[in-house]
Amino acid sequence: MQNNNAEKVIKYFPNTLTSLRIAAIPLIIVCFYVEQSLWSRRVCATIFLFASITDFFDGFFARKLKAQTKLGKVLDPLADKLLVGSTLILLVKFLDVCAIPCILILCREFMVSGIREFTPFKVSHGVQILSKIKTCLQMTAIFLLLLGSQGSKIQIMNELGIVAIWTAAVLTIITGVFYLFATNNVTYDE
Repeated sequence: MQNNNAEKVIKYFPNTLTSLRIAAIPLIIVCFYVEQSLWSRRVCATIFLFASITDFFDGFFARKLKAQTKLGKVLDPLADKLLVGSTLILLVKFLDVCAIPCILILCREFMVSGIREFTPFKVSHGVQILSKIKTCLQMTAIFLLLLGSQGSKIQIMNELGIVAIWTAAVLTIITGVFYLFATNNVTYDE
């Protein structure tokens, strides 16, 4: 009986990490709306960093523990999109981050989600790797922008964040184009 419980814990541990990423979103929102202070920005950056790190570990543990689930395959990219998308919107609204790269990122994410939902295709391993790099770069850019919003002592973080968000937007568009080309040969059943 105890062994069965341990197996369940192991099986669902990666999904728990993914769920923590989603659970972090309201906390990040609260940090933006409650108080515009150095303290709230630090808390927000810390929560975002923790949530971003779970993106690496949920997949790592799912593979390592052979605990991949159908729910995890759906929830993981959804959690990424929710975390990145909601935080980008907050950055534009509260920190005057340029909306253009953020809109490009959000549009691509909606497009790829739609493609994944309605077409039975697989992208190449190279595109999968690029997409992982894209997500990592998006999260890094957001973290840098959150750090850079904390004052002049770390203003360089804001400047690095701006470069990173534009770079992430370009990579996001490139991977989006790859997804479009991957669907080119898909036949649709009416």
